[in-house]
Amino acid sequence: MDLTELERLPDECMAHVLSLTSPKDACRSASVSSAFRSAVQSQTLWQHFLPHDYRQIISRSLAPPLPFISSLSNKDLYFRLCDSPIFLDDGNLSFSLDKLSGKKCWMLGARLLSITWADTPEYWEWNSLPESRFSEVAELRLVWWLEIKGYIDTKILSLRTTYAAYLVYQLPEESQWGFLGIPMTVRVTNEQNDVVAEHDVFLEDKPEDVPAPQAQSRGDGWMEIELGEISNQEDDVTVEFCLRETESGIPKGGLIVEDPPSIPKLFGSVFLPSDHRDIISRSVSPITFSSKKELYFRLCDSPIFLDDGNLSFAIDKLSGKKCLMLGARRLLIAWGDTPTYWDWISVHHSRFGEVAYLRSVCWLEIYGRMEMRSLSPNTAYAGYLVYMFSEEATDYVGTGRNYYETFPVKLSVKFFGNEETLIEAHDEKGAELLLSTRRTTADAAASVDYSVGNKRQRFPMERNDGWMEIEIGEFYCGQSDNDNCLVEVGVKEIESGSWKFGLVIHGIEIRPIQPKPN
Repeated sequence: MDLTELERLPDECMAHVLSLTSPKDACRSASVSSAFRSAVQSQTLWQHFLPHDYRQIISRSLAPPLPFISSLSNKDLYFRLCDSPIFLDDGNLSFSLDKLSGKKCWMLGARLLSITWADTPEYWEWNSLPESRFSEVAELRLVWWLEIKGYIDTKILSLRTTYAAYLVYQLPEESQWGFLGIPMTVRVTNEQNDVVAEHDVFLEDKPEDVPAPQAQSRGDGWMEIELGEISNQEDDVTVEFCLRETESGIPKGGLIVEDPPSIPKLFGSVFLPSDHRDIISRSVSPITFSSKKELYFRLCDSPIFLDDGNLSFAIDKLSGKKCLMLGARRLLIAWGDTPTYWDWISVHHSRFGEVAYLRSVCWLEIYGRMEMRSLSPNTAYAGYLVYMFSEEATDYVGTGRNYYETFPVKLSVKFFGNEETLIEAHDEKGAELLLSTRRTTADAAASVDYSVGNKRQRFPMERNDGWMEIEIGEFYCGQSDNDNCLVEVGVKEIESGSWKFGLVIHGIEIRPIQPKPN
């Protein structure tokens, strides 16, 4: 189904389709077509993304709830609850929504925690801080026995969601002591007193050789460290998070406790691919990480190499979708094994061990194939040829003999089923690609098109890694495409009869399509 067919559907149908995705995906779809843009404004769609009990929750707000609800559309209310937590009951509990998923987020103020000796002024003080969202925080004066407990009733959480609890705190450098390099024991238990998880954390200066969660700055003047995870299914139980240090005998002071928030564990259950452990097991080098959040950003920022090292895997930071790149050795290159036509060389700025260097051919044909099940389902992808030119080829600019600026290559996207039976093939109509030695940047244009005669021709983009890329074509990876289907993207130029040289092939990258700005 193409976009023109989608635009014929009623808004109610489009809203229902978008309700099966996530708030983030729904908003991103608005950049695809006018039909999606209209559906994204639907009251019904955002009613679906709001928690079913949001009216009951808002009724407990310290601020007057009814005018607040009636004055906002469902979409505006959703983003209001994402951006501005509301305070419930006595003001020591805050509620908000996670913007990406619509899941519930809760924060318990320090007054709702069980802190040993908290009511003894010699050990703990209750103060107000301007940077705290709550009216009081607990400030540690002096204890040997440190124990802080928080309780979460799972019935207030979003169903079928993995949550993590974080201790939010400060350790002012000038007034704290007793925490440097000292492990704190964290224990997560249920109401039957069964230990769900137990591990050590460090509130300050975690030793590098210890595999423990790392404290992170929140950007609001506070630090946070993960206490543990809970998976909320259909059960209605109370979970206890306990931070304790009672064995060192070292006096401690200066710790300021704000609250432990309970937020959806997006990096573990939403953003990381469901098969991320299988993927990591194929890495040519061991991958170590102390948390799923650390793993997520590690895979976003640094691709890992799989199998024989000629396939790289990464995660798109904005969407969590899979990105894969086939190195030149994984491509189907006509005459690629004939030294007269192609050389295999190493270059220092390639992520792969070898790249393909074109000596001289008149028949240029390059394809890459990938199993659809290797990609993220329900995702629009594009394939990109990543390449550059040798100095000899670049020197031909303006001489009239630069074949890459004269003869465009044709592109194709094909799908194959069992036994490599061709299912579907299509070319991008009215478009041909010039593997030009000219360059443009993302700041200059998102995809530069030039009209030559009655054909639309595009020039390459310059990448941050020094290579050039040009889009081969787009395709959609559906939920049912992931079993036995192969996708093939490729380019060829075989009609001109002209000899070509100096092309350096890095690989073909498959990555999710980013929405264009409005």
